[in-house]
Amino acid sequence: MIIKDLRFADDVDLLAEEEVDQLHTNSKEYGLQINTNKSKVMVFERRSYRHPTITFDTGVLECVPEFVYLGSLVTKDNDCSAEIDLLVACVFSHLLYAAETWTINAADSRKLLVFEMRCGNSTARDRVCSHCTIVDVVKQKKLQLFGHICRMNDQRLVKIVMLGVVEGN
Repeated sequence: MIIKDLRFADDVDLLAEEEVDQLHTNSKEYGLQINTNKSKVMVFERRSYRHPTITFDTGVLECVPEFVYLGSLVTKDNDCSAEIDLLVACVFSHLLYAAETWTINAADSRKLLVFEMRCGNSTARDRVCSHCTIVDVVKQKKLQLFGHICRMNDQRLVKIVMLGVVEGN
């Protein structure tokens, strides 16, 4: 099956130059025109040296290497590194703030894993921490804090509280 175009709300993503011409022709029949200021062209290739020139009576479509579509960055080489870096820097850093102090039960772990899967995929997980989940990252942070406290002087209050024993039942 050959897919010629994908339609999203009022946007149209066309997959071939001749389809753009056909859209332009059909649109004119209904008194519509392509807004060349808002419309862009992008060639999906790993090494793109091709910059097609698509011209209408309303202007020329700009050829771009990337654009934001429905909140996601789309690039000509389909590289999601920038999106993953944004996810790690903005979302996960806020999510994991003070995570070493959390007490996590099974339900909390499931919620965190669901959130992680909604934010990205296994490629994102590979970039964040080689094959670990967000729950694993929380456990690592808790262990790092525990190690840090264990290395403290025995007179430090935080170490006394953490390693202290409560008498009685």
